[in-house]
Amino acid sequence: ANIISLTELLENENADKLNEDSKTYLKYLKSSSFALKDYIDGLLIYYKNDDLLKLKKETIAFETLVLEAKKIAIAKNNIIFNYTQTPISVFVNKYVILQILINLITNAIKYCDKDLAEITIDLKINQSHYNFSVKDNGKGIPKPKINSVFDLFTTLDNKDKDGNQGTGIGLATVKKLVEHQGGKVSVTSQEGLGSTFNFSIEK
Repeated sequence: ANIISLTELLENENADKLNEDSKTYLKYLKSSSFALKDYIDGLLIYYKNDDLLKLKKETIAFETLVLEAKKIAIAKNNIIFNYTQTPISVFVNKYVILQILINLITNAIKYCDKDLAEITIDLKINQSHYNFSVKDNGKGIPKPKINSVFDLFTTLDNKDKDGNQGTGIGLATVKKLVEHQGGKVSVTSQEGLGSTFNFSIEK
């Protein structure tokens, strides 16, 4: 935070004195500082998630859960957001599921290369698990890398729509949370068409 603030102060107070090279160096310094901040914040979230796991389960309507995740993760209205219209309620650790959904929704938006992002959330239930899916219309994942996307610090060398490099922490966090809820997470994907993330949560 200090590096970012001092860089901005230097930039603003010397705007008329800096040549183009100096402005470029300051721009790189700021972008690198923000990237480092995101990396550290991600690590803190990853390791603090153990606190979420201690919270008790509660009954919540699927629609309420999904719309709460949408409210947190989606700031703009230029996104097509669909979900299964069902009156079903689930008995889960609400904040864990929210964290998972928010991670997946945020990723879907950040890595969408289409003019209009589209996200669809589905729920199916069997005797032992709640089975969620989050489908997007983004870039998709290359086949050689699809088996490693949930590994900590693994990135796909893809920048998001704002030109930022991922930290490789978000999907590792999703995997950690899902497995602590007695479930599994997987992904199917087709380059250029999008991905579907499936995760199960034990009843």
